[in-house]
Formats: sequence, structure tokens, C-alpha cells
Amino acid sequence: MPHGGSGSDSTQTIAQEAAFAAEDTTETMVWVESDPEPPWGTSTPTWNDPYLDAENYISNTFDSLIGVTPQMGWYINPGRFFTTESHPSIFILSSDTMISAASWVDSISSAARDTIARTHHVACDGTSPLAEYRSVFLPDFPSRAFWVPQELQGAQRFGSYQPTMTDGAVDIGRRLLGEHTQSVTYADTTFQSERGEPFYSAHAVYDSLSNDLIHTALVLRNAGGELIAAKLFGPENYGCDGCAVPWRTDGFKALYSVLNAFHVPGFVYPLLMMDISTLEGRGISLVTFDSDGVYHELFKTEYVVTCITEGIY
Repeated sequence: MPHGGSGSDSTQTIAQEAAFAAEDTTETMVWVESDPEPPWGTSTPTWNDPYLDAENYISNTFDSLIGVTPQMGWYINPGRFFTTESHPSIFILSSDTMISAASWVDSISSAARDTIARTHHVACDGTSPLAEYRSVFLPDFPSRAFWVPQELQGAQRFGSYQPTMTDGAVDIGRRLLGEHTQSVTYADTTFQSERGEPFYSAHAVYDSLSNDLIHTALVLRNAGGELIAAKLFGPENYGCDGCAVPWRTDGFKALYSVLNAFHVPGFVYPLLMMDISTLEGRGISLVTFDSDGVYHELFKTEYVVTCITEGIY
């Protein structure tokens, strides 16, 4: 999700989200699965600030797998990828159709980094030298990606299959968004996965008159489309300096700009990679749920205004 900061994990449950929504809005969050009581039982959970949560599920899982947490790097001209660390080779999680390897080719001085930053509007935070790698992926424009210095054994990119939802599955997603007294418009979509594997859907409700966003939910489903867990968001989650509340006409990319999805052994469910860039900051994130249905996000961002001399990239 769009937000500022230099990078962190955040965690939240649908139970916490529902309690927050019930406390701070006039809408009622409803549980619509077949169980007679909501998944959090009869007690009302307390709201916890996710950024104060001591658990770092995504970072800890990567640490247990390869000893490091994914960092952000930058693509510019075709095949050129830059990081702040030098290794013989690295492995890149990007919008490419695979997790690609890249080999070190050169060291980039601080002065050359400044030129790259001001020309391509990447690597804006910091002045340290960079390492350049040669990649087989050839993006059409400057972009950001995660990288790790060791191969993720068994990891693969998800994305060859577009799941569909039944009317009942869509209805469950919409009912998570609450009840509304005004006229509203819904939107629903799924994100690519692999056949027979869990997948993510997204649901949004907008005010029909103003087209303003009211609520949206990112939902994890099993291969059959049944709900496993969900994360609820409101307009306040999309705020930034110069940012407007997403409208219905902006489409789902304004809510969830999904770049790719990955299966990484050690994680219970697929990792979604998202672009979380805002007007003044650029960033990427990895999101997933753990076995308890808790939502987690690892994000890396950079402030780009200082290196933009001719408008916003």
C-alpha cells in the first residue's frame, strides 16, 4: 500500500481491521462465512498499530532462508541494474516472467550515481557508490525491483493463470466492505496465480455520486475461491502530500498496483509484489498472509523530489 518510510514490515489481522472500522466509522463490518460467529470469536479485539508490531514475518522468513532481507535496486537502460552492494551475482524479483540472475560488471562512483539519479530519477536517497549488474531482463523504462545475493531455491514466479470467482465468492468479498446507507458501486478483480494454487482477489466500494473510494479489501482465497483471510483498507491508507483519494474511474491500479506474484518456499502463501509509489516517493513492497491469516508487508521506498529537476517521473 502507498506509504512513506525507508522500509518495514507491517502486520494486521482482519479482526483488528474490523474492530477499527466499527469504532471509527459509521459502517458495520460483517462476517459472512458459514460459521455462526466471526473468526475472532465473541470478544472485540483491540486495535494495534501495525508499525509497532515487533514481529517481522517477511524479513524473518527470508533471513531463515538465505540470511538476508530483500533490498531495492534500480533498472535503467536495458539490462543495467544497480544496487548499493557489490556481489559476484544477485537474483532479482521484478515484473519479469522469472526470478532472474544478474552478474556484477562495474562499480559506479558517487558522482556517476548523482548523474544517474538526476537523469533517471532512481537511487535518489543517498550518495554512496553503486554496483552495476548486467541483467537479461530489459524493462522499457526506469523501474525498481527487489534483489537478494543468494538464489532462492525452489522459488518461482506465479502468473500463468487468471483465476475466476463465483457470484458467491464475489458477494463474500463485497460484504467484507460493510453496509452502506448511500448508493454505492462495487468493483472486483483477481490477480494472476497458478492453477490449483491460492490466489488473491480485490474488492472495492465507491460512493456512486462522488465516485470516491469508501473501502477496499485484499482477499486471500484457496484454489476453489473460498476466503482464507483478508486485509481491509480505507481512503486514509492512500493519503500523501499531493495525493487525492482514489476514484472509481482510476481503476484497481490506483489501489493495488500489482507487479508480480511469487511462490517462495518458507512462505505459506504467495507473495504479491506491488508498486507503492506516490507523488513524491517511489517504492515497492511484498505482501502476504501467514498461517494465522495475519497480513504482512515488507516495503522499500525512496524520496525522489530531491533528484527530479524536470517534473515528476
